[in-house]
Amino acid sequence: MFGSIKAKVLVSIGIVVISSAVFLMIFTSSGLKRDLLKSTEKSIRNILYLVRLNVKNQYNTLLLDKITTLRKRKSGLKNDAIIIQKGILNLYNKGLQEKELKQVIIEWLQELDKEKRGKYFFIFTEEGRLLYHPKQEWIGRDLADVKDTKGILLLQSIREKISDRGEAYETFSWPWNNSSTKILGYFTPIAIEKWILACAIPIQDIELETQRRLRVVISQLEKSMKDIKIVNNGFFLVLNSVGKIIIPPTLNDKESADLIASYLQKSKLVSKIREAKMENKDNEIFSLHFSMPINNQLEIMEVFISYFKALDWYIAACAPQSEIYMTVHKVVSRQVLVILITFILVLLIAYVLTHNIVKPINQLTKYARDLLKKDFSQHPPESSEIAMFSERYKDEVGRLAEAFVFLENSLYEYIQNLKETTAVKERIESELKIAHDIQMSILPKTFPPIPERSEIDLYATLKPAREVGGDFYDFFYIDKDNLFFVIGDVSGKGVPASLFMAITRTLIKASTESLSTPDKILQRVNKTLTEDNEACVFVTLFCGMLNIVTGELYYSNAGHNPPFTISPSENKISQLEVFPNMAAGVFPYVAYKLQQCTLKPGDALFLYTDGVTEATNLEEELFGTKRLQEVLTKGANFSPRDVCNLVLKEINTFSQGTPQADDITIMVLKFVGGTCPE
Repeated sequence: MFGSIKAKVLVSIGIVVISSAVFLMIFTSSGLKRDLLKSTEKSIRNILYLVRLNVKNQYNTLLLDKITTLRKRKSGLKNDAIIIQKGILNLYNKGLQEKELKQVIIEWLQELDKEKRGKYFFIFTEEGRLLYHPKQEWIGRDLADVKDTKGILLLQSIREKISDRGEAYETFSWPWNNSSTKILGYFTPIAIEKWILACAIPIQDIELETQRRLRVVISQLEKSMKDIKIVNNGFFLVLNSVGKIIIPPTLNDKESADLIASYLQKSKLVSKIREAKMENKDNEIFSLHFSMPINNQLEIMEVFISYFKALDWYIAACAPQSEIYMTVHKVVSRQVLVILITFILVLLIAYVLTHNIVKPINQLTKYARDLLKKDFSQHPPESSEIAMFSERYKDEVGRLAEAFVFLENSLYEYIQNLKETTAVKERIESELKIAHDIQMSILPKTFPPIPERSEIDLYATLKPAREVGGDFYDFFYIDKDNLFFVIGDVSGKGVPASLFMAITRTLIKASTESLSTPDKILQRVNKTLTEDNEACVFVTLFCGMLNIVTGELYYSNAGHNPPFTISPSENKISQLEVFPNMAAGVFPYVAYKLQQCTLKPGDALFLYTDGVTEATNLEEELFGTKRLQEVLTKGANFSPRDVCNLVLKEINTFSQGTPQADDITIMVLKFVGGTCPE
């Protein structure tokens, strides 16, 4: 039983560990850690609850002040209206003629307006026509379209309230000091002539006063929160539902508080708080974990939150987990000390037990190091003294020696296999290089297609993601006036895609000899590709036929990206209107749509594959169509070659060294215009 080294060590360690465990169970309680954590959490929750009550009391005081101020303003407006009413009735009772009476009332109200700074009065008929207003140009205007702050017609609301209560208070928007201002108005009828008197005052000063008092409340809350201690580096924090910090971290160290506040502005704390709130709908106080910079390093914080709906505030109490667990850690430290002593005893026992096997293990170690010096590529391993260990030692040492001998033999076999594999890999890489050269050689490289023809300027480039790829482009003259061009992107990458690309290009070129329009060419190519397409490979294509004299362009699309048109004369970059159609190689019978447009001299077509817009950077952002359009705008007046180089440069800058994930193919065709030589 004890002949095995493993058995001796395990039995000895087991005896010591079991003894230590019994010792720890006597002097420690299994529930200590749980109780300490609950106690600390309860304390923080109680403090947060008291802070919430303080916020609620301050808010109720603020709300009461606002209501009291508003009532005083309403009372003042009503008193002013009573005085004006009595004055108008006194003037009316003097028996003045109607025209003279109105003039006297207007003059009196004008004098009164000068005395009532910050208030003004106006009179209008039941139909809403202004009879008097401090601004002379407003007299005679119609109030029928004016609405209150609830969107109800002001006249309608006033009539209903006067009919029920004999008076009306309304809040509405009204020009004040050359700008639209929210106005509080008191409306009361005047018996004579069925007039309605209005006393009005802007209420923005009430809102400003409320905001001023709110700032005072926030300052008082911040001061009171700073006086409350939450462990050593704990603090309070108040922010709203959009992440704006109302009260920054209540730390005495302003630099640390500013650092945390800046970090939180960029973090997703508010999003996590909203998620936690949704998960704890029934709890007044809920919690979550969040990392924050404390003492120049990120600490996991226990964040306890209470939502105050009236102000849309989240009141958060934050405490580092490390400090909450500090007491627990002290208990655990004692346990660790005991365990450490236990391990020292185990090590002493293990040392005595293993002393007799140190020598053979050292020999095995030296043997293992010498393996690195042996040349396994030429000669098979020779027998050594280690091979005799399996007979001398009947325990793990003997079995380890057997394993080393087996390892040496396996290394020899592995290196022999690796030599063969490397040779095969080099041959495949060489073949792929040849395939790359062949693929590049079948693509046209003469730019423009016929140098002596100046009606067009054309440039194209292809950058495969692997040695070979599935993108391609082609262009050639069908006759002296018409240039056929095509760009395509085969699904997938590598050798299968390159073979499918070569077939597709051949079919297109063959089809142009008997068919005259791009849509018919695509139909024939699609039907041929779908035959025996067991691998379900498909290709997106865009092909067109340009009359280099008139600029007339006929084109058809098979699921490819719409090209961009570059019009320097109109300073316009836009996508060509393209019917998407089905990619070629999917269904045999697809009716591709033929479309037509006319290019103006100077206009250019920018054709590309999705390797351009789907290029990514280190943050996994896509280059995208919008960014491509911005680059084309920058190079609107460039030559086709310069446009291609500009786009490739921008993609390379954007990618930041990210490996290319897809083939990139670009073709720029610029219509220069002119007369075809005979």
